[in-house]
Amino acid sequence: MEQVAGPACLERLGSAMRVGKSRDPSANVQSAIQKLMPDETARGKATAFAGTIAHCDGPRTAAETLFAVDRGSAGCSFQDLYWEPARLR
Repeated sequence: MEQVAGPACLERLGSAMRVGKSRDPSANVQSAIQKLMPDETARGKATAFAGTIAHCDGPRTAAETLFAVDRGSAGCSFQDLYWEPARLR
């Protein structure tokens, strides 16, 4: 799910383009880059996003969250974190 959510978020922000699966994905990636590079708005949004995540430490944040849940100080339990697709039916 994360592999879909991350790129979708960047696409909504306007700093990325979705490149679907194909026989020649590198050509599609190159085409998307060529379309985005001259777009000043997309470049500005990408730069702003890069500045935002430059201060993030994803592995540390994930570890701290898991330890907090394990200690019971996160306000939820591991059971709360499990996604149950059956509930959505």
